[in-house]
Amino acid sequence: MILGHKTQIEILEKILNQEKNNFAFLFVGPEGIGKKTVALHFFEKILGKNPLFHPDFFFLKSEDGKKIFIEKIRKELIPFLSLKPFNAPLKCVLIDDVHLMTLEGQQALLKTLEEPKGKTLIIVVTHLPDLLLPTFRSRLQKIVFFQPTKKEIEAYLNKMKIEKTLLNEILEFSFLKPSFIFRFLENKEKLKEKKEEIFRLVKILKMPLFEKFIWAKELSKRENLKEILGLWVFYFRKLALNEIEKKSISERLLKINEVLSQLDDLTFLISFDKINKQLALETFFLKV
Repeated sequence: MILGHKTQIEILEKILNQEKNNFAFLFVGPEGIGKKTVALHFFEKILGKNPLFHPDFFFLKSEDGKKIFIEKIRKELIPFLSLKPFNAPLKCVLIDDVHLMTLEGQQALLKTLEEPKGKTLIIVVTHLPDLLLPTFRSRLQKIVFFQPTKKEIEAYLNKMKIEKTLLNEILEFSFLKPSFIFRFLENKEKLKEKKEEIFRLVKILKMPLFEKFIWAKELSKRENLKEILGLWVFYFRKLALNEIEKKSISERLLKINEVLSQLDDLTFLISFDKINKQLALETFFLKV
């Protein structure tokens, strides 16, 4: 399902209708707003079926947030692109979270982008384009995606005849992210879990330091820690926006911005495999 992005879809349709053999796009925009969904939508139109089950489709993504190494590019992706399409007009490639590709991997793929073989459509997706090599970015046609507006989301949910109380909760706890919205609609327990994660953080921040450290140990063991931190970031950004709308710089806004800054640091730290997550969480709680 696609929520929003009408302009981006129209632009892509015009470009793909051009008589060219090769297309390479960089989809840029915030996490969880449907960039990958739009890419898969176009691949399905071209291939005539679910691309994940088509021999002319190659999907490259990070495993558990880890780096995408050059071996994947050299040994799998480049050989795939060197072959003619099996029964489709184009060889199709989707690379999700391309910012996790090593610089060596980007350099290896760069030559293919500069001198493409055969008929190809390559779409790479990221919310952190600045982590890509400038030369790599320059070989891709950038399409910028934006978060759907509250009005668009309300219209979508009203069409589905969502009960008013549930609709308001979805709007509040999805932070207007389509990925959250579809997850909540599919399973209401997910909405309950998100609410609990946010309320837990608010409680933790009010606890004595020794209790915060107990929670640091508990949270460090969570496999979905990155997702939890992302949820906290969305929550505090929403609080910051609410304060900004008051058109005054308050002490509360400065505090919220400090928490956001520390959350950004914490999220960056736990992206490293060998980092002591418990220590990183304890440091975060000490500072906020």
